[in-house]
Amino acid sequence: MPRLSPALRAVPPVLLLALAACSTPPRGGGAPPAPRASDPPSSMEVPAVSAFDKGRSAVKPGLARQLNDLGKRLESRPTFRVHIVGNGDEGRSDAANRMLALDRALSVRDYLLARGADITRLTTEGKAGQRQLELRVVERK
Repeated sequence: MPRLSPALRAVPPVLLLALAACSTPPRGGGAPPAPRASDPPSSMEVPAVSAFDKGRSAVKPGLARQLNDLGKRLESRPTFRVHIVGNGDEGRSDAANRMLALDRALSVRDYLLARGADITRLTTEGKAGQRQLELRVVERK
């Protein structure tokens, strides 16, 4: 397995911290209020290098850990839905990138399905020009 720079190894914890700090601190310099358990994150973006190998759609271990956490949250919150936007790679044709992006989105969907997610709560899309995987979590009542 290739060695990752310290900056790339720090990406998943940084994303989790960013999602946890989605609220505005109160005026007066106090600490921000703790996020409520029912508040869904609005979006999670994962750089392609952390999510997939170049030209491949198999989920890498770093992304798998994040998807496992997302799957657990979906189990406990039946009103949450996830829109998965797959990404392409640099240096590929638009047609090849469109297919790769959709294949990556479907790979993430299938990973979540294999862990018990309901297919009616997952939608997919591939964007050839996008350079990161995006997971948009929304609440539907």
